[in-house]
Amino acid sequence: MGLRTLVRSSRIGTLPSKPTYALSELMVRAPWHKTGVSRQLHDMLLGGRPEEHAMLLFLRRPATRSVSPVHEARSTVGGMTGGEQGRGPGQDPEQPGEPNSGRMPQSTWEHCVSWGALMISYLEEAGRPAPSEEWALTLAEPDRRLVNALLAAAIYEQATTSVLVGPETDRVLLCAPEGRGVTGLLTKQALKCVENVPNNDPRTELGRIERIMLTEHAGHFYGRDYWERVLRVTQGLAAAVARDVAGQRYWEKAETPLSSFAVVYQRMRQHRAAADALGDQDS
Repeated sequence: MGLRTLVRSSRIGTLPSKPTYALSELMVRAPWHKTGVSRQLHDMLLGGRPEEHAMLLFLRRPATRSVSPVHEARSTVGGMTGGEQGRGPGQDPEQPGEPNSGRMPQSTWEHCVSWGALMISYLEEAGRPAPSEEWALTLAEPDRRLVNALLAAAIYEQATTSVLVGPETDRVLLCAPEGRGVTGLLTKQALKCVENVPNNDPRTELGRIERIMLTEHAGHFYGRDYWERVLRVTQGLAAAVARDVAGQRYWEKAETPLSSFAVVYQRMRQHRAAADALGDQDS
């Protein structure tokens, strides 16, 4: 896949005057996710290149040319600028908003799914061990998708009530006083959030099966324990992210939007990239 759109200096600063290596972000199959293989592949490609600069290519959102929150966080690789690329010939279309799909979210719901995936990835990339066996079980496939759907439903609930559309979901409150925000919704009315996402709307098709599973488990005696396990882990995950962004007593602090979380995630990735670079120099 090649660079389709000319990258203008107004978008990324001064363009390099020397030859630049254009790198399309690599993805690996599901069994190799979170193993470090993708990063190793990137490092192997870039390590022996003679060019002074590297440019990270990413797919654009056709309507607004904006990037999803997931890609905003992942584009903070040290020393890289960004450009837009088109799909190569013969490539199958991917589901927009799906984690690791490479497609930009189109609908408000898909933006919410991207935010949920980003929250899960944040805790994993922070390198923290799972606090319990229950967490490790629930954040593995296939239950991981249920956690993502539940997070997305809480974000979507606040986005719709606040009339926030598409990229505006970065203004959804992660946490706020009086139990408002995503953390509060997960504590007070998690099931209602899931039920309020329409299942007959093509814009919310992504994750529909997971939403149906959540409501069925919550509504039947035989599935209640399953629902409560997924809910506990989702609540704990959202609370852990909120503590990192707003402090230990996040429920007493000022309103904290998801955009503040994105900044924290970006900084973490920048610090890790810098630490990795220093480690490589020491070795």
